[in-house]
Amino acid sequence: MINSITPIQNRDQADALLAKCLASESPQIISFLNAHGLNVCYRNDEFADAVLRSDVVFRDGIGMQLLVKALKGDPGLNMNGTDLIPEFLDKARGETVGILGTREPYLSKAAEALKQAGHNIVFCTDGFKDAASYLSVVEKYRPRIVVLAMGMPKQELVSLYLKENASYNPILINGGAIVDFIAGKVKRAPQWMRQLHLEWVFRLVNEPKRLAKRYVIGNLLFLMRIQDIRKTYIPALDGGALAV
Repeated sequence: MINSITPIQNRDQADALLAKCLASESPQIISFLNAHGLNVCYRNDEFADAVLRSDVVFRDGIGMQLLVKALKGDPGLNMNGTDLIPEFLDKARGETVGILGTREPYLSKAAEALKQAGHNIVFCTDGFKDAASYLSVVEKYRPRIVVLAMGMPKQELVSLYLKENASYNPILINGGAIVDFIAGKVKRAPQWMRQLHLEWVFRLVNEPKRLAKRYVIGNLLFLMRIQDIRKTYIPALDGGALAV
């Protein structure tokens, strides 16, 4: 799983990867793996398989940075979707975009905000349908880019289903809460908290009931898993560096 992450050393490298996805003649999945995602991998094999079958997996968050460093790898830059997805959409301006995820009124608010920013939004639909329903709407409108914002593990499973069944070559981006951020439902942490890798604390304070299990119990579990993974991987490295 760790080896599926593409370490990014600079923004030019990230831009080149995204340009490669745009130029591809086959469907592409862009995913983000954070500490919560790794925890989900431990209890959901289908989710883990979907992440592994993504075409690009970006490292997201301080947790995964700690894990990669513990395995003597190079974590590269932090590439969270909240920042990267809007940048990618800006670089792909003019391409058609479909949105799958969240609920009203935030879905429409996000779509309108993106339209106001000059993006060609061809459809938006909520995140509570089954994969076959999403395939139908994607085939109907055939957007070049599909942003999935249903949260883990559903969005990764749906993106893989779309990749395997779509009759054309969409770029499928697993974006978590990105639509809620764009709509203003979820606020970003102040810049200083982001620089200190404390955005998760800000989100926990603002959504304690929903996120307590993920960030309190989940983070402790993740730290224990770092030690377990390290005990497995480090002896196999024979003193060498992990190829992430």
